[in-house]
This record gives sequence, C-alpha cells and structure tokens, in this order.
Amino acid sequence: MAPPAGEFFLADLPQRPVVLLSGGVGLTPMVAMLETIAEHHPHVPAYFIHGTHNRETHAMRGHVRALAKRAAAIQVTDFHQTPVPGASDHIHYEFFGPADELLAA
Repeated sequence: MAPPAGEFFLADLPQRPVVLLSGGVGLTPMVAMLETIAEHHPHVPAYFIHGTHNRETHAMRGHVRALAKRAAAIQVTDFHQTPVPGASDHIHYEFFGPADELLAA
C-alpha cells in the first residue's frame, strides 16, 4: 500500500467495477466517491475496502454500511489490525490483521 498516485477521481459514468481502497483517516475521499455511486450509479459494482486499527478508530463505518444497504452493488470489506476485546469478525470487521498483508496474499 502507498499514498495515492495517478489519476484520483471517479468517472462521471463508471463503465466497470469501482474499487475504493483506504486506510485510517484516508477514507474521506473514498466515502465521497461511494456516496456518488450510491446516489447516481447504484447498479455499478463497487468494492469499498478499508483498513483501520479497530472499531474504536473506524471512522464513518455506520455511514458506509448505510450506503451499501441503499445500493446492493456496493460491497464493504473492513480490516481491523488489532480488534478490541469483544469484537467479532464478520460482525465488526471482515478480516483481522494489517490490510496490506492480507491484500498481498
């Protein structure tokens, strides 16, 4: 994983699936793009993949999940590096561990 590079925008009319990958507080522009997809392109497959420390540092989780409920083509995957006690996979997050290690596998 690396800082954003290259063209960093959402096409006006997405012609293929969209992958939005973020970590920590870097999710803000991705959420804005996800909002646009949910509102204007709800049938475009979109994959929102986000890594964070745990559910206590997981910004905008509820908002992202609400967008996914509005547009069935949106799939959300969360990585929590060190889940808090009582957190359960597939309830509070999908994967445990650093996102970069799991995505590289």
